[in-house]
Amino acid sequence: MTEQEWLESASPVAMLDYLVPKSPRAIAKRFGPRARKLRLFACACCRRLFPLLTDERSRAVVEVSERFADGRATANARQAAYAAAFSAHRKANVADDFARTATNATRWAGAVGSAGAIKGMAMYSASEAAKAERLSHEGAPLSEAPESIQANLLRDVLGNPFRPVAMAPSWLAGNEGMAARLAEAIYEERAFERMPILGDALEEAGCDEDEVLRHCREPGEHVRGCWVVDAILGRK
Repeated sequence: MTEQEWLESASPVAMLDYLVPKSPRAIAKRFGPRARKLRLFACACCRRLFPLLTDERSRAVVEVSERFADGRATANARQAAYAAAFSAHRKANVADDFARTATNATRWAGAVGSAGAIKGMAMYSASEAAKAERLSHEGAPLSEAPESIQANLLRDVLGNPFRPVAMAPSWLAGNEGMAARLAEAIYEERAFERMPILGDALEEAGCDEDEVLRHCREPGEHVRGCWVVDAILGRK
């Protein structure tokens, strides 16, 4: 995959295949995402289904999985949420294709395993979530393919792996640490509508990196794991 293909891809599966190949040697040579990023991406795909989910267990597993990714939930809590979500999936009406597919997507967002297994979890969860979105429209045409939306979410989480950007300490310390405080509030409150304000704070602190400022200001969905917010907060 070339840089241009990465920026234009509408296939999160192809993007993940590039970043997290099967060969351990290839993984070492490339810039594969860590498990936290993969889990947060899967959760972001599943959160798109929240308004349509009727079983609280299917929402709970996504929320617990997000906390687990950030070290705020124990492995036992994640396992219990996964078991409950799996039960919700098994009890979903067999005739209800949406419920069966959506609950399958969310329960996979709570799975865990080796790095390779987490890659598979993220891909399968995203694939099932996209299928569920289509089913929710009962065959009506969608304004945008779910996979295209997911590819944008993956770029929000991972950025451009061909041009990694490091945050200069001066950008974070400038203006009395305003950018760092804003990033923390955006993450904790899911207040991603404040991203343009974060861009302004970074620029006022001396940031002249176009990739960073553009990501903050351009239209587009941001989620937990957003590469700019993570870079400011020192999360991987």
